[in-house]
Amino acid sequence: MSLAHVQRGDQVVDLATGTATPRGRPPARAHSRPGLDAAPRQIDVARERAVGEGVDASFVVGNMQAPPFDDGSFDVALSVFGRAAAAAT
Repeated sequence: MSLAHVQRGDQVVDLATGTATPRGRPPARAHSRPGLDAAPRQIDVARERAVGEGVDASFVVGNMQAPPFDDGSFDVALSVFGRAAAAAT
C-alpha cells in the first residue's frame, strides 16, 4: 500500500478485492474504500469478515474493467491480488 501514497481522506477503491484479507485492504486512513470483485462468493466472504472484525467497509460485485462507479470517483485505485487481462488487438 505504501507505493500508492494513500493520504488521509483519499477516496480509494480496491479492485479485485477477493475476500478482503487484512493485507489486501486499503489503509484505514483512506476515507472511502469499497472493494470490487467479480465473484459474488468472494464478496460474501469479505462482508462476513468485515462484520466479524468490526471493520466499516463496503463491497460491490462487478467487473474490474468496467467498474460500476462514476469516472473520477476515487483518488486511488488499488489491486493487491488482481490482474487485468490484456486488451485484444
